[in-house]
Amino acid sequence: MDAYLQRIIDRDLPDHGVSVRRPETLRRWLAAYAGASSTSASYSRILDATTAGDSSQPAKTTLATATGAAMAGPLFESLVTLTVRAAAQAAEAKVGHLRTRNSDHEIDLIVEGPDGQVLGA
Repeated sequence: MDAYLQRIIDRDLPDHGVSVRRPETLRRWLAAYAGASSTSASYSRILDATTAGDSSQPAKTTLATATGAAMAGPLFESLVTLTVRAAAQAAEAKVGHLRTRNSDHEIDLIVEGPDGQVLGA
């Protein structure tokens, strides 16, 4: 995960025209945000985990701008998908997804074992 986050900061954000003034602070924020995924952690709790003891905490608007708010979710979804696909490949499983015809319901990842058994969804 460290290498993935570093690539986002060093390459992906600059490729999208985003200049990162304090890359280490952003790296800590992204790591804390990823760690809080699928939890009920509040913004302030994630921020505290990011900047423990650092009195120069970035403003919420700064973080939203720096991570390209619209990019943060897709970047982490991509990381999760990559991780699940790698684990599934090691287990000789297949990964797919499901979306209803009118797109009102979706399952992002379905892992199916070699015998057809659904391992996770």
